[in-house]
Amino acid sequence: MKSISKPKGTKWVTGFLRNKIFILIVLGTVLFIGTVKAQRFSSEYWHDGTAILLDGTKIPGKIKYDFQQDIIQVEANGEIKPYTAQNFLYFEIQDAYLERPRRFYSLPYNPVNGYDTPRMFEVLVEGKINLLSREEREVSSGNYGFGVYRIPDQDDLIMSYYILKEGSTIRDFRAKKAELLNYMGAAKRTVEDKMKEERWNVKDEDDLIRIVSFYNSLFIGK
Repeated sequence: MKSISKPKGTKWVTGFLRNKIFILIVLGTVLFIGTVKAQRFSSEYWHDGTAILLDGTKIPGKIKYDFQQDIIQVEANGEIKPYTAQNFLYFEIQDAYLERPRRFYSLPYNPVNGYDTPRMFEVLVEGKINLLSREEREVSSGNYGFGVYRIPDQDDLIMSYYILKEGSTIRDFRAKKAELLNYMGAAKRTVEDKMKEERWNVKDEDDLIRIVSFYNSLFIGK
């Protein structure tokens, strides 16, 4: 039987395709690395806003915040001044990155077996139940990509949530449905039914805000 030979140039075509695929993989890795390096956070920006100090002094200007150190920097009248959570009541900004208004308070926080210490919290919902949050940047180790390219370490934004009821102290909230409903007393069943109807998930920040806002709305005018 006569053997069928491969068309001339097949090896060249195969080699060309392999090289092309390798180049695409390398380019994809480089583009991904560039995206990781370009990752930004609101805490890296200066935002238009106003800080209110303990004595009631209002300082409008550019504000940069740092949750890790519980400190803000305010740029006003040509100079930059730092203020710790012990020096200000609250501050408001128009977030230059998220493009929305945000409000932060200095509030006494007492972790387990600790002492009341002024800490900075963002207020997500105000009312009978106040929903607070803090953000933390956590570095995750990079991995090696294709070839010799190494994906750099990445900064991840980790959110922590807290509950502050009227006349109480700040409590850590671990984003559990049963835990949240326990704060709602006689309104627990009403809120739970609404959550089922709307399919709200306490682990989603937007839904968590909706849940607490709905609870607070039950007491408007009462």
